[in-house]
Amino acid sequence: GKVYRLEETNVPGGYEKAEDIYFTVDKDGKVTVSATEEGKFTGLEEDKVGMVDEYAKQSVTISKQDIGGKEIAGATLSVYDGDKKIASHVSEKDKSWTLEGLEVGKVYRLEETNVPGGYEKAEDIFFKIDKDGKVTVSATEDGKFTAPEENKVVMVDEYRGYTAVISKQDIAGKE
Repeated sequence: GKVYRLEETNVPGGYEKAEDIYFTVDKDGKVTVSATEEGKFTGLEEDKVGMVDEYAKQSVTISKQDIGGKEIAGATLSVYDGDKKIASHVSEKDKSWTLEGLEVGKVYRLEETNVPGGYEKAEDIFFKIDKDGKVTVSATEDGKFTAPEENKVVMVDEYRGYTAVISKQDIAGKE
């Protein structure tokens, strides 16, 4: 029989364009489908052709800051999908990092794997992105995710605490 092609011509925001689907309809209304026009056509449980859009990959902006809100240099930041490191970046003064190609709804972990001198290591941050690119963050993987003030992941390093011993001495070095 005749081969028809179902093509998505207008893709909704936040989604990838679906692959074309080729199908036939026999005289009894039985539908068969294939991924290519010349491919193997297989029957369906229901005589209905379905097309599924995958979510588009998203990006996230990551900012490494001191407690004063200034972006700092020298921190190595790593992003993990489960136990698998998917990206690393060394922070730069006054610059954020944009990481692309992330899956919608998946929980990622941001870890500071190298701390710049004079700072304490920051706690890990868990984050995820929805289909509209909105970021939410949490202190734990299964915790409550909340939207940050700006739509980005901000990791803050606190200054390393130093202690100083002060002693008052006379000119001869006696306290």
